[in-house]
Amino acid sequence: MKIKILLACTWYFMAAACYSQAPIKFTDTSNKWKVSWQLKGIPFPEIRTFFFNGDSTQIDGKYFQILSFTRAGIDSNTINNSGLYFRQDGAKIYKSYGNNKLYLIYDFDLSIDSALYPNVVPLTYFQKVDSIDSITLDNGNKAKRMYIVCNVVENPNPSAWIEGIGDVTNPFTPEPQCSLFDPNEFETLMCFSTNGHVVYRNQKFFECTASTEIRYVSVDNQWIHKYYDGPNTYSYKSKFDFADKTVFDGKTYYALKSSNMELGSVYNNFLDYYREENGRVYIYDNGKERIKYDFNLVEGDTFAYEYPANQWLEYRVKEVKTKTFYGNFPFTSKVITLQCLDFEAYTFDWVQGVGELVTGIHCVLDGINTYLSCFFQNNVLVLKTNPQEDCWTVNTYEPGLSSWEIYPNPASQKLVVKSDEAVVNVDIYTLDGKRLIITKYDGGIDISILPVGIYTVKILFGTGYVGVKKFIKSH
Repeated sequence: MKIKILLACTWYFMAAACYSQAPIKFTDTSNKWKVSWQLKGIPFPEIRTFFFNGDSTQIDGKYFQILSFTRAGIDSNTINNSGLYFRQDGAKIYKSYGNNKLYLIYDFDLSIDSALYPNVVPLTYFQKVDSIDSITLDNGNKAKRMYIVCNVVENPNPSAWIEGIGDVTNPFTPEPQCSLFDPNEFETLMCFSTNGHVVYRNQKFFECTASTEIRYVSVDNQWIHKYYDGPNTYSYKSKFDFADKTVFDGKTYYALKSSNMELGSVYNNFLDYYREENGRVYIYDNGKERIKYDFNLVEGDTFAYEYPANQWLEYRVKEVKTKTFYGNFPFTSKVITLQCLDFEAYTFDWVQGVGELVTGIHCVLDGINTYLSCFFQNNVLVLKTNPQEDCWTVNTYEPGLSSWEIYPNPASQKLVVKSDEAVVNVDIYTLDGKRLIITKYDGGIDISILPVGIYTVKILFGTGYVGVKKFIKSH
């Protein structure tokens, strides 16, 4: 007699245990891909959330799922048809553009050194499987991961396929991305969720961090502000960070520090102390605490700010909305617009997680204002107020590193780092903060694919220091 043992999940273990055992199917309707999408020639990307909504169509006698998407901040409730159709057959995933042509874009049964898309590009330029391993997703599942490389020297960096998710850079059009491929669209996967749970996240994206709350008081944040000596008279820039924590009246605060130096950690002074709780940012000075920002306010509420001691400025909430800002990727946050009660023509914005875009003593005509240029988190540009203006490149370089150089400068093909310290990683950015190249250093950096122009190179040294310089890419 055979005894069948049925393992059932109780409600208590459902999320933690049973959920992690379910395999991910690429075409499942519970999947969502949050993607930074950018059209060639357009300066800013937008956030798109892709998903299969259950609609299907017949192509060449087989049913394909229709890929849909929504656009953050742009008719976000409107479901758009991407024009792409997918079908999964075991480990193989096929794509169609709605015609009778089918394209095999993923095959997770491939072995190492297997060539991809042999009928799509000349065999002199092809992709192949470089290595295969597994990755543990955030839900506890293990998924197969395949590293894909081009056979051409110009593009040696591998992309990664994860079974059930696709290419972690571009899950929907991964074929073929060798050096000759010049796409009209640029996509980067920010995070992937299934059944409402984020199981894969790109750590460089602010919106896909583990925390669901955007925090203003964080040692990972840095602000670059412009100061003016007078109306329209630019003076200098300054950076702000949160430093060591301290305790007042049983509550933990972080000191805000400032510096007018782009590099290093020599700061002019410590300013006030801050803490954050339940959507409110508190400031501590002169022996007492007051509210600096309150993101629980709704339209029509009033807010009073004490400045200086025992003098109060009153504001009214004019509007509460969400807005998308642009740095290295789109960033969406709550924005509260406040209006001065005594000077109604004057309004200013609070951005949750960032603070004020214009700082100073609002509603006071002779108040000294500064303007936010850039906001970074974890050294990643999150918000830039003027896309045409260069902002300081945030870095962790400390005084004491031996001198280093890059040469030749200008350079057309290869850039070399000369240093007494070992070089680990190299990032290359446009002047507006968009990262174009990230690679391990192996005696030089191939820059031949870059257009002619001026770029920023960020070097991570073996000691942990980071240095930044600009260079010119020539013909």
